[in-house]
Amino acid sequence: QLMKIFYTRWTGGMSKAAAMQRACQEVRSTFPQPFFWAPFVLIGKP
Repeated sequence: QLMKIFYTRWTGGMSKAAAMQRACQEVRSTFPQPFFWAPFVLIGKP
């Protein structure tokens, strides 16, 4: 789910960093446990 949200936001015009931040926020609102969102990191140029 996090990657779907990230990709949708990124292809919608957000920067990679902003898209990842937004995706994590959205997933945390439904699944507050870090297990669901913490393993994902953005590496490279945002």
